[in-house]
Amino acid sequence: MIPRWHEHWTSNKVYDGDMIVLQGQEKVFLSKSKEEFGDVNKQYTTITFTPTQADRFVLAFRNWLRRHGNSQPEWFGTSDQQPLPSTILSKRQMLDRFEQHTLKCSSCKGAYTAFQTWQKLLTGAAVVFTSTAGIPSDLKLRIILAGFALVSAGLAYALHELEKNFVFVDYVHADIE
Repeated sequence: MIPRWHEHWTSNKVYDGDMIVLQGQEKVFLSKSKEEFGDVNKQYTTITFTPTQADRFVLAFRNWLRRHGNSQPEWFGTSDQQPLPSTILSKRQMLDRFEQHTLKCSSCKGAYTAFQTWQKLLTGAAVVFTSTAGIPSDLKLRIILAGFALVSAGLAYALHELEKNFVFVDYVHADIE
């Protein structure tokens, strides 16, 4: 059985990729709409990249807006209002999992807290094992304590690295396997 928070890690990787693509698309769309490109909804397929069957609903919505909605949703207002968040936020802000997801999801928030707790316990254990490894006169016991110190420190570091999945993971498309 896979924990829900682990499934969220996997789906967040997909969402991050989509977020970066959408951010780029919105910037292109916004710049074209400010260039007096005419009705951007008519030119939507040439301005944006819509390669999949799933995109047909977006295209249908744009056509409907062009025909019935004066080319923009009523709630959109004028183009002089506040800019779209994706056009002004940094990549770090766009992919901030902690604020956008971890704080709101009970599963991820609980796992994040557990990771932090275990990390502190393992770091403390590493300190204790390291400080006591030199005390016994028996060499085997010293080696065992030093080994426990290394394992504890390694596990604490691994948890520290995994904890980043709850906070921020940079999306670099070239790094995707």
